[in-house]
Amino acid sequence: MCRDVRVPDELLESASRGLPPSRLLVRLAGEPDPCALAVALSYVEEDYSSGLARLRTPSLQALLYLTSSRQVDEAISRSKGGDILAFGAESPQALTDLMRSFGLSPEPLHPLPQCDRRSLGTLAASRLDIMS
Repeated sequence: MCRDVRVPDELLESASRGLPPSRLLVRLAGEPDPCALAVALSYVEEDYSSGLARLRTPSLQALLYLTSSRQVDEAISRSKGGDILAFGAESPQALTDLMRSFGLSPEPLHPLPQCDRRSLGTLAASRLDIMS
């Protein structure tokens, strides 16, 4: 995660559009639980591998989950003006490569802290709601 980052909408859209389901780039209005980011990434990978994904852009699919939104415009509205740029990837090296592709120097990666169970419950409920 990178805090206090301002990225033009067009650049964010262009950059996230080219990412595979195993990599995630979203802008958020508030700081997410790192465990929720990891689970959102796994949900997106599963959605695309099983053919359940509703969107062509995996990062938008993740944004739906992370903002508990049913519609893309709602998710974008909830993240608009946010200054948190969240990255996710299938491995530490892939995460480092993704961040460097944006000219960012990643901090040393650490194991995930204790997960916030409420955020994981909200994320799971959001996915069930979107999939129904």
